[in-house]
Amino acid sequence: GDVILGDMFRRARWLLLLAIVLILVAVAVVFVTRRRDQARHRPNVSAPLPVNTLGTAEMWEYEVTSGDEAHVRMRASNFRQIENPSRILLKDLEMEVRNLKTGTFDLVKTAEASFDTATNLMYSEGDVEIRIRLPLDGSEPDKKMIIHSSGVHFDTKSQKMWTERHARMEFDGGEGEGEGATYDPATHVLEVASGVKIHWQGEGGGAPMELEASHAVYHEVGSTVDLQAPVTLKRGTLSVVGGATLVTLVEGQISTVETAPAAGSDQLPKRKVDFGAEHLKMWFNGESLVQKMEGTGAARVLTHDAGGETLMSGDKLDLAFVTAEGESQLSHAVATGHGRMETHPTPRPAGKSGGQNKDQSQQGPKILTSEMLELTMKPGGQEIDQARTLAAGKLEFLPASPDDRRRQLDAAQMTVWYGAQNVVSRFHATKAATRTETPARPVPGGKPKPAAVTLTRSRDLEAHFDAKGQMTTMDQNGDFTYEEGTRRAKSDTAQMDESNNAMLLRGQARAWDETGSTDAEEIQIDQKSGTMDAKGHVSSVRLPDHKDPKDAPKDGDSGLIESDKPMMGSGQEMVTWDRNRKIRYTTNAVVWQG
Repeated sequence: GDVILGDMFRRARWLLLLAIVLILVAVAVVFVTRRRDQARHRPNVSAPLPVNTLGTAEMWEYEVTSGDEAHVRMRASNFRQIENPSRILLKDLEMEVRNLKTGTFDLVKTAEASFDTATNLMYSEGDVEIRIRLPLDGSEPDKKMIIHSSGVHFDTKSQKMWTERHARMEFDGGEGEGEGATYDPATHVLEVASGVKIHWQGEGGGAPMELEASHAVYHEVGSTVDLQAPVTLKRGTLSVVGGATLVTLVEGQISTVETAPAAGSDQLPKRKVDFGAEHLKMWFNGESLVQKMEGTGAARVLTHDAGGETLMSGDKLDLAFVTAEGESQLSHAVATGHGRMETHPTPRPAGKSGGQNKDQSQQGPKILTSEMLELTMKPGGQEIDQARTLAAGKLEFLPASPDDRRRQLDAAQMTVWYGAQNVVSRFHATKAATRTETPARPVPGGKPKPAAVTLTRSRDLEAHFDAKGQMTTMDQNGDFTYEEGTRRAKSDTAQMDESNNAMLLRGQARAWDETGSTDAEEIQIDQKSGTMDAKGHVSSVRLPDHKDPKDAPKDGDSGLIESDKPMMGSGQEMVTWDRNRKIRYTTNAVVWQG
């Protein structure tokens, strides 16, 4: 019995060991199987981060809100956050600086940028493109403005952008450039620090306008550009140099330019125009052509052409232009306050003897002055058509040589018409007074003729000139008076014939001097010979000559005519000559003494 029981225990022990082994195998199989399943479903582990990197991301987006009116939205294809120094590196950055109040945003694009988390400053070393005021609804912007630069800084708090490097701008109708630029999206102000150059192309396809300045500030909201001196403006033949300048834009085109002080010129094929003022304002059309100029403070315009020089000046000048043949042509000018217009004809060539040609066709300078002058130009803007005073004025005809007369006309108002090459053709004046100074002249074989001053007055005056600018006739109407030395005259009307040096008086005419007086309906005087012809109800008084008392006739020996008493005469016509020492009366002639 003991043997059988021992065998059973030995067999049971081996079965128990087998069972334990089987259990261990089963547990191992289950463990391996579950481990494989867990390994199969375990997520992939990221590669280790680079040294000094806190995180990376692809297709990164970020938004910063600033109040209720603006916020910044940024997108990048790659994001990397650096631990030390604390900053974020972005690639293919697109940043929208949004203004919810205006419904627009500014778009900034760059290939690489870094953001300093400590200072809230973003910086891009490479090329940067900034598009200004794009509509949030995706429509086309009202105004085009694109800025290109590099080395650009951006403050995420103030939203200002700036660079110290070269910047280039694209806008409607042109482009600009300069060194160093700042843009503030909050105020929409673009500032260029130095070396400013702006190029505007007019809508009409004409010559572009070029502006250069030492500094520029563009105010997008008001569409103005402030330029600091020195400022130059060029368009075709027009050139202006000015001080501080304000440019106003309308729909992307230059509307006005104001600068102080200013000096400029316009070099045309047949004419040059120089102008200047302490303050100058110019208006332009859509083709960048000058439409109007306004100069104040020592304003002046000087034109040079084949006919000579014409200078117009005043406290204020208003110039109007018309567009013709792709250029601005002066059509109208007004000078206010100390208005003055001078014309200086081109001197004629020297004569055969080498001396200056002094024939009567040579013109002298002419000066027209008034508190208000108005000038109208002929088509083409190169020759004067008409000049008139809108207040009391003075017209001076200066001599071309010492032997020429000097004339001056003062009037309440006058109008001057011009022929070819700005030669005076006629003028009209009201409440006119003339002064003519004739220099002393030699008389062959006789005593030199002394210098003389001739004065006239009348309510109305009109003078005519030949094609060479020499006066031919002058008609004066209404209360005419004349004075030259001891000679006097008056009448209702008078005509001066310069060609024949004769004066014709009509209507209640009267002439007198130290030898006597004559009244008639009409009196004609030859001023060269002294001959006088009076017609119509003539009456005269011939005063006795002043002789030495010892030559007086003895009592009872006076003859028919008493030489020491006045002699009166009348008739329908009377002629005097030989300095009024010879007199002829005809038709109903009567003479008497006493």
